[in-house]
Amino acid sequence: MRGRERFLVDGRPHKERLFFKSEQDAAVQADVWAAERTNQGIEALSFPTELRMEAIKAKKRLDEYGKKIGDAVDHYVRWLDEEKRKHAALLVDSCLDQWIKSKEAEFEAGHLRPTTLQELRSRSKFLRAAFGHRRITEIDEHTVQTFIDSLPYAPRAKLNIRTKFGQFLNYCRRRKWIRENPAESIKVRVTNGDVQILRPREAEQLLVAAQQAEVPPSVIPYLAVSLFGGLRPGEAEQLRWESIHFDTEEIEVLSKTSKTKETRFVKMEDALVHWLLPFRKRRGRIIGQNFQKELTAVKGQAGYQVS
Repeated sequence: MRGRERFLVDGRPHKERLFFKSEQDAAVQADVWAAERTNQGIEALSFPTELRMEAIKAKKRLDEYGKKIGDAVDHYVRWLDEEKRKHAALLVDSCLDQWIKSKEAEFEAGHLRPTTLQELRSRSKFLRAAFGHRRITEIDEHTVQTFIDSLPYAPRAKLNIRTKFGQFLNYCRRRKWIRENPAESIKVRVTNGDVQILRPREAEQLLVAAQQAEVPPSVIPYLAVSLFGGLRPGEAEQLRWESIHFDTEEIEVLSKTSKTKETRFVKMEDALVHWLLPFRKRRGRIIGQNFQKELTAVKGQAGYQVS
């Protein structure tokens, strides 16, 4: 400033210029910068020739992309951190355990149907066999796509498995075990032809196969209410004899077992009454304990491909 004596310390080209009110302060700053330059010079002299040559080569390679050595180091360190995170991640086996426990809690709270819980348990075993030994962070989009493509099932069955896989991965994302759901973008094309409507002759074959089964099957009431009453599979599996009213010839589909969450009454035709009467009970579910095993056997005997 005009009328006042100022002392300048010029650190260029590597430092800025600084002004001080006293010569003593300026001298202190000059000594600090001088020491820094001396130390840097000593460090440079102690830097091995091999490392200097490696740095020069690295710089030349990075110059082509307009990047610096620091950029490369930052990028590599991020990659190392990601690898460290992956190796510290939970196994899919453990994640599935916790997912099923959460679903069992939903079931106990009345928010999940028994058939849904049963299906999720079944699918979890399927996923456990394929991925249980892997880290959850190792499951990426390519892994999911390859897995779905390799399944020896019809498109609709593949779609069902992809859906359940996606639900599991969404749970993992909510728990912060993965950053995104790799199954979200996986599509399975299902055409109308994949849904088959049984002709009368085919329905008859299925019922005859059930009648001829070596072990008295529990599936005949299930097939009857499905074929002649139009009940959905989940509704039929949960149907109880108390809800089949032979006096009014109606089936009461309760809201808790209905896909629409609404109670409705289904009129029973004579054919349905005919097939149900020999198996009529006062109470209990219409299917038995070995239902799934017996249904698979009946389908196979009727000529359907089962997996």
